[in-house]
Amino acid sequence: MQIDNGQWTIDNEEALGEAASSESGNSKPLLDIKDLVVKFHTDDGIVHAVNGLDLTLNAGETLGLVGETGAGKTTSALAIMGLID
Repeated sequence: MQIDNGQWTIDNEEALGEAASSESGNSKPLLDIKDLVVKFHTDDGIVHAVNGLDLTLNAGETLGLVGETGAGKTTSALAIMGLID
């Protein structure tokens, strides 16, 4: 199994509310993901589970992942949390 994480940052200071809120427009995003790609190598070949996901989450915002069964919601969340390697 192989994951190409793209580039993302998680700012713990903002997550704890110590930085300026997103309403000011000057703060960095809490979560900024660019081009998340998750590939699983199987005996039958490569499975592209997530391909090019971009998302940004600012302080005070809520994000919901919605999609059909098998669309990659859980795989995306697990990759973002670093639980897939």
